[in-house]
Amino acid sequence: MPRRTTWAYRPALGRAHCRDIAASLLLLGAIGCPSESSTSTSTGESTSSSSTHESGDVPTSGGTSWFPAECPVDASPFLRPDCLEALRSACGQHDSESTCAAEEPLVFLDEQYVVRCSWAKVVKFSDADACTVASVTGRCEASIDTTCSNACAGEFLNSNLTAIPSELEIIEMCGGPLGSWSAVGSEPGAYLGVCAPGVKPPAPPLCDCASVACAAE
Repeated sequence: MPRRTTWAYRPALGRAHCRDIAASLLLLGAIGCPSESSTSTSTGESTSSSSTHESGDVPTSGGTSWFPAECPVDASPFLRPDCLEALRSACGQHDSESTCAAEEPLVFLDEQYVVRCSWAKVVKFSDADACTVASVTGRCEASIDTTCSNACAGEFLNSNLTAIPSELEIIEMCGGPLGSWSAVGSEPGAYLGVCAPGVKPPAPPLCDCASVACAAE
C-alpha cells in the first residue's frame, strides 16, 4: 500500500458559502461548515505560511512558478472552472512523484484555500463487472489541503478513494483530484464519485471494485 500523506485544512468560510461548496464539491466532504451560532471553525492548522496579496498578485510564500493566470489570488478557486482545470493541467505536467511533491503549494485568500500537487495511485480496470485490473500507475493531480480517512482500511469518513467511471479508474488520494467538476454549481457526481457508503450522490458502481483497487500494486 502506498504511503499516505495527510494535510490539515483550515476553512474560514461564511455559512452560506461553506454550504454551497460542501454541496457542490464531492471531494471536500472534510470541510467543516460553521454552525448557526458560530462564524468560523477549524479542523487543524494549514501547512503553509500566511501571506497577504492584492488582486492579481502572485503569492510570496510558495507557488510563484506555477500560479495559473486563470486563478485570481484573492478569490476561491472553486468559483472558477477554468482555474481548476489550469491547476490540474499544471500538476499533470509532473511525471514523477518526486517532482510532483516538490512543487510549492498555492495559497488563496490568505490560507482559506491551499492547493498543491499530490501524487495519486491510479488503478485502471479493463472490465468493471469483473474488477479486472488493467494497470496501476501514479499521476500528479491538483488537490486541496484537507483531512481524509483511509478507505482501504475501512475508514470511510471523508474517504480518500474516488472513482471516475468514464475512465474506469479508481484513484487513491486525499483532497483531489480537482478539476472543472469541482467548481461550485457543477452537477454532483457527473464526472467522479466518492467511494464510501451513505454518500450523496451514491457511490458509482465502479466503487464495488474498491477493495481490488486497494490491493492492486
